[in-house]
Amino acid sequence: MNKRSIFLCSMLVACLFHHVTIAESEKETAPPLSQAERALKKITLQRDQLAAENTLRDEQLKTELHDSSKETKKLRSTYILLQERVKMERFKLQTERSKLELENALEAAKHQKEVENLKVEIEKLDLENLKVQKMLQKQLADLAAKKQKTELENLFNKEKDRQSLSQLERERDTLALENAKAHEEVRKLEITLNKEQQNIKIEMARLGLESKRAAFKQKQYRIALTQLNSDLELRQKRETWKSEVNQELEYNEEPFGKGVLTISDRRIPLNGPIIKGTADYVTERIHYFNNKSQAFPIFIMIDRCPGGSAMERYRILKAMEASKAPIHVVVKSFAASMAAIILTLAEHSYAYPNAIILHHQPLSIVHGENLTQQQEQLETLKEWARRLHLPVAKKMERSLKEFYAQMYEKRSTGDWEEFADRAKKLKMGRFHCQRHS
Repeated sequence: MNKRSIFLCSMLVACLFHHVTIAESEKETAPPLSQAERALKKITLQRDQLAAENTLRDEQLKTELHDSSKETKKLRSTYILLQERVKMERFKLQTERSKLELENALEAAKHQKEVENLKVEIEKLDLENLKVQKMLQKQLADLAAKKQKTELENLFNKEKDRQSLSQLERERDTLALENAKAHEEVRKLEITLNKEQQNIKIEMARLGLESKRAAFKQKQYRIALTQLNSDLELRQKRETWKSEVNQELEYNEEPFGKGVLTISDRRIPLNGPIIKGTADYVTERIHYFNNKSQAFPIFIMIDRCPGGSAMERYRILKAMEASKAPIHVVVKSFAASMAAIILTLAEHSYAYPNAIILHHQPLSIVHGENLTQQQEQLETLKEWARRLHLPVAKKMERSLKEFYAQMYEKRSTGDWEEFADRAKKLKMGRFHCQRHS
């Protein structure tokens, strides 16, 4: 190979390198090509490459013809074969190019049809969007109207709440004034209660002194009676036959009938204040009559009883509840405080129409060195009041608060005083306002 051939080979390699560089730079900078364009580009590159190779081979053949005439025919025949091959390759490439062009045309037609279909879809979507937009506008208008209505309602409710708050504040102020008045009334009642308790304490002391005097007089009477007994014994024996009934006493299991209460000798007097020892006497008599007979009634007779000890009253009621024989309570004149409670809670109760029944709150003298001690005693008194009067209020078919309220309706002292015929209507007891024999 001579210098001219070497130069031509180097030029051919440079051209190929230049084509490859340009192709790569175009590949990097140019936008993406379609499949047909890429195939066409490849065929063109191959064609240029083949052309360059052909040129190189022509030069080689010419050089070889110059170097050796002997191989000229051989090279020429080879060159002719190569040309034929190139022609055949070109024909194949042209055929493939035509095929690619047809495929590209088909792809373009298909693409065109898809574009038209997409346009139809877009128009359809535009119509649907228009409908949706109109519907949204209508909904927005409805929401705006609802919002305006809600705002008006909120303003109305706010104004209404403001008026209600103002009314509640006025009611609160009114209640505060009423509470202040109630506190003042309670304070006055406490003062009155303390005074009454002091008066009752003085009265109790006076009654105790009178009881002692009566006991002393009783002793004197007993001495006198002992002296007279000897003188009267003979006379009594003579008159015994005339004074005695001389027949067995009859007892009725149902003592009340035809408006008349028949009271037997199974009676227990309950008169004067209920003090220490009263419950002992009453309960002992109840046990005594129960031991004699549990079939016939026992009568607790109250001529005049102002009440007294709560604990003694409690023991009497428990003895009445435990009695197998029925207990009948009879009031002739006056039953107050603990006596009134005994009457109200009795299963069988009787009273003269003009007898007086009196209920009041429990009385006590609160004393102590400090306010805490006094408060403790006041709490104890409140608990006693609940225990004493809650059963009475239930018997009268009202609450404890209503029961206490009625106490102060007529008198500020809280002494609820009623004649027996009216007390019956007020359900102070299930008693009969009748006469008895």
